[in-house]
Amino acid sequence: MAKRLDWFDELFETLLLKFDNKYLGPQHFADRYSVFSYSLSQQGVFCKPCVLFAPDSVRSVKLDRLVKSPLKDYSHLTGNNGYLTCHLRTEFHEDGVTKASAFVKSFHKQSDVAQQLNAAAAAEINKTRMWANAQPDGRPAEHRWRPLFNAAKFS
Repeated sequence: MAKRLDWFDELFETLLLKFDNKYLGPQHFADRYSVFSYSLSQQGVFCKPCVLFAPDSVRSVKLDRLVKSPLKDYSHLTGNNGYLTCHLRTEFHEDGVTKASAFVKSFHKQSDVAQQLNAAAAAEINKTRMWANAQPDGRPAEHRWRPLFNAAKFS
């Protein structure tokens, strides 16, 4: 009876080691893999910047795994040909990361839309004032406006 239990324990340990290689752990979301996140609702891994900023397709190929649908196969996550490693090398991922960092920088400037619009309006007003007050020929600035005022009087 003891032999049977030893055989069963060996088999159990072997199966456990096989499944152990296909699990998701904290090392899969650390350092260079910090852009990946596990979705509890979708039961899989997504790339955060690509979900937000990647196009729908690249060279007429629809983006799917890690972008539009979760990665659920954990057998080859890292390594030279791993899913996560290969995804990090793609051009659309690098573009997504660039767009995400630009978004974060603009968000941390803490300037709201009203301030930006007011700054743009003030710049336009200053530009108009500089043009109106410019006197390249030495004559007063109202010389430029006089025909407009005269036309307004007669209309």
